[in-house]
Amino acid sequence: MNTYRIYSSYYNYRLKSLFIDMNYENSKKPNTFSEEKRLRFKAVSTLVIAPREFSEMAVDHFQKSKEIDSLLSVRLEDLGDSKRISSLIPDHKIRQAKQINTTSKVSLGFVMKYLHDKLYPQLNKIPDNYRLLCQVETPVRHIKKYKNIDIGTTSNGKIEKFESLMQCSIRETFEEAQIQLDNVDYCPMRQMEKRQVLDIDLPISIVYKNVLIYILII
Repeated sequence: MNTYRIYSSYYNYRLKSLFIDMNYENSKKPNTFSEEKRLRFKAVSTLVIAPREFSEMAVDHFQKSKEIDSLLSVRLEDLGDSKRISSLIPDHKIRQAKQINTTSKVSLGFVMKYLHDKLYPQLNKIPDNYRLLCQVETPVRHIKKYKNIDIGTTSNGKIEKFESLMQCSIRETFEEAQIQLDNVDYCPMRQMEKRQVLDIDLPISIVYKNVLIYILII
């Protein structure tokens, strides 16, 4: 069993272990949301905002998978224009992507681009010692629609049957970004408290088309 722990400090008042357990799939809980509410959305996406030390540790411990190439710990200003976005990706990965598709470029995923444009004033107030955690997807030779190197939210995926929206977010964040969240992370009171401490006015969740987007500060 490939299991390890990442220890990181949460903002001044608590420590928590980020526990990545490859047997997580065996511990799913039954759906607690109504079918009607769940079917309103085609997918759930999650943006994790975390202290720099936490984010960098998550990046360092990430293991490349079939879907996700890597994680990035970035500031909002890093996502401001195409040149800065391209500088986040090593040159050899850009060359590899162009070998698969000659028109390949580095770009923001559609959800990340929406959040950047829609919530720029609020996200711009995130303190300097905090980072956005993003994941990088690269072109796949046998899937033609994946042409670019996409920098996206910490996770994004379809809701499975008998799964709540929150459970989808927890599962996808674990499967894609290899970060284990739990129900407590989604507690509205806790999320509001963190926003008050950091003095930023960010929504806890936002809807874009048929995607529910959680914005979690941890």
